[in-house]
Amino acid sequence: MPGSGSYIYFSKLIQQGKTQRWAVRTRSRDDLLGTIKFYGAWRQYVFFPESQVIFSAGCLDQISKFIQDAQEAWKHQVPSNFSTFPADGWPIGEGHNEPPGE
Repeated sequence: MPGSGSYIYFSKLIQQGKTQRWAVRTRSRDDLLGTIKFYGAWRQYVFFPESQVIFSAGCLDQISKFIQDAQEAWKHQVPSNFSTFPADGWPIGEGHNEPPGE
């Protein structure tokens, strides 16, 4: 079983529109695994994985927790104010990790 350290991190992307977006990346090679963004039809944040990407249960748990935190923050905001999230995107809630080198 791999160590308990995280193999992924979340990087805030440039905001487009009223909601935030984050890239989900690997720590080892900084590969893009997918994007977390707001899906208007469901009125919630969802994960859009890149093609041909596989995930362990632990990584999926981290992604799920991140989405839950983003959704909770979105529910409690003034629609045009997304300052709940730190400008650099780190960390949001427990279990979210800083980018490599920090």
